[in-house]
Amino acid sequence: MKSFKIGLSTLFLSLAASMSLYAFDLSLGDGEKSLGIKTTHNVDEPFGKPLPWGPTSARFSGNSLWVADTLKNRIVEYDPNGTYKNAITLKMPSYSTIGDFCFGYFGDKKEKALFVCDDDNPIIYIFNSSGNIINQIGSLNTRTILMRPCRIEFYDGKIFVLDIGRSNIFEFNQYLNQGRAIVTYASNFTIENDTLIHIVEYKNKKAIEWYNLKSGKRDYYELDYPKDSEIDFVSINKDMAYIGEILFEEGASQAQYQIIQVDNKQNLTRLNTNYPVSFMVRSFIKDKAGKLYQIKFDETKPNKLTIDQLPDNFKESEG
Repeated sequence: MKSFKIGLSTLFLSLAASMSLYAFDLSLGDGEKSLGIKTTHNVDEPFGKPLPWGPTSARFSGNSLWVADTLKNRIVEYDPNGTYKNAITLKMPSYSTIGDFCFGYFGDKKEKALFVCDDDNPIIYIFNSSGNIINQIGSLNTRTILMRPCRIEFYDGKIFVLDIGRSNIFEFNQYLNQGRAIVTYASNFTIENDTLIHIVEYKNKKAIEWYNLKSGKRDYYELDYPKDSEIDFVSINKDMAYIGEILFEEGASQAQYQIIQVDNKQNLTRLNTNYPVSFMVRSFIKDKAGKLYQIKFDETKPNKLTIDQLPDNFKESEG
């Protein structure tokens, strides 16, 4: 793949009014079938006013939607329509907090397992289906392996952990031994078709990197973006890459957030959207059909967490 530049300041877009997208709400509250939330939590966020604290991560796996219910120390299972099915209570230390998670296996027996990032400590916990800790990567107050693990994926028998404290994506084998470390500038990444996609620095600029885990081949999309903005990789979906862009304006109380869609023909379009929920480490998720969803918290609906499908193709308009 030949590298090329992407200018992020020339296109504006909006959704076609007639487009119908799929969305559903998850209940927030104290009940068993609701996800825990604190409405008085003061999050010191640089991009705007504080938001409440609640679920930290979500993902589609198998035929279910799974959500990390951090305040209740559990992983909650929903059907694809957002109906409560079950919950796994995690027996984790009182000093730990559930962050991102994924499902996989480890060891010779390929024991099924749930891998969970500790949001407060340099640890990856490994749980069985009963919620008991059966192993871990890293240890309390020991940062020789991890410093601040925030994102985790299981692929081809290996565990990939993004550590924003070290700006690396670490690879661990099925015996939990550390392998390669991949330098990154993102707080998100994805792996598809043996390829890890994330943000790197390339020729003194930020770029999307396609890193083939088998061959070691690297390809790039160079990114040019406004000085008063920040970018981060969101996801890959079929032939589209999605990048989050935060726009800071002097005097504004809330930063603007846009999702940039890049196709395989070098075309670029943007979708103006609400900033992803600040307490979610995984603000965008994809189902097994390849549909991408954004997780939103609407202050006008304080008891709901919205799962909102993004369009397959953004619609360009001048502005």
